[in-house]
Amino acid sequence: MPTNTDLIAVARELRRQLNGHAFRTVARTDLTALLREASGQPTTRLRSKLATGLGKALADEGILVHPPLQETTTGDTVRMCHAGSLFARLQKMILEPDSGSDRELGEVLRKIKGQWEWPDNAA
Repeated sequence: MPTNTDLIAVARELRRQLNGHAFRTVARTDLTALLREASGQPTTRLRSKLATGLGKALADEGILVHPPLQETTTGDTVRMCHAGSLFARLQKMILEPDSGSDRELGEVLRKIKGQWEWPDNAA
């Protein structure tokens, strides 16, 4: 079974790959491959316990993952972004709706619509 050190190594590699990008979408199978490479265990599977551990290791590296790894399965994809970034804030406003974030999200949308031509039927 992969160790905590292996999970940290994978998280650091993913942070390196994300560097300079607002976000990155990754197939869950790619994460499994990275974990297999880091651990030297070619049959490792990213099950609930390892998924939770990898999610924590990523969070410790300042990377948010959506959906959470433990809620995914083989064939799914996840999106990673830097915690605290504009992209992370937008994602949170959209995925975790509340009346407090509605105003901020509305302001963002008004700013975006003011910068580009939108079809008349666009919201």
